[in-house]
Amino acid sequence: MPADELTRRLGHDGKIVIFDVREAEEYAVSHIAGAIRLDPETPLSDFMTTHAAAVKGKTVVFYCSVGARSSHYAAAAQESLRQAGAVSVYNLRHGIFGWHNQDLDLTDGRGTTKAIHPYSALYRPLLKRPEHAAL
Repeated sequence: MPADELTRRLGHDGKIVIFDVREAEEYAVSHIAGAIRLDPETPLSDFMTTHAAAVKGKTVVFYCSVGARSSHYAAAAQESLRQAGAVSVYNLRHGIFGWHNQDLDLTDGRGTTKAIHPYSALYRPLLKRPEHAAL
């Protein structure tokens, strides 16, 4: 799902559950408001036990830094989520880096922030505004 579609749907549809598939330190720097942090190593059975009720009748969106971790998790969880009643399952195109590069709002839990975790020095060049990278 492209970032612009997610922002549009968030503004008009309360039936979206967002999972941030990054490490705790990445999430702490910034995340999409309302996103639930999901450790990338969480077993699918544990994820479903915890979140099956919350996804019923909703669209589920996963994201990470650029989309690799979250796309793997979304693919692994897709069938279980649909069986639990999720309407659809998406991976956020280009991850939180794409979101940040479009200057969309991020939060750090205290309020809006421009900061973003660069994941690693190799990924930092993917940020259009690397001055906001925080480690």
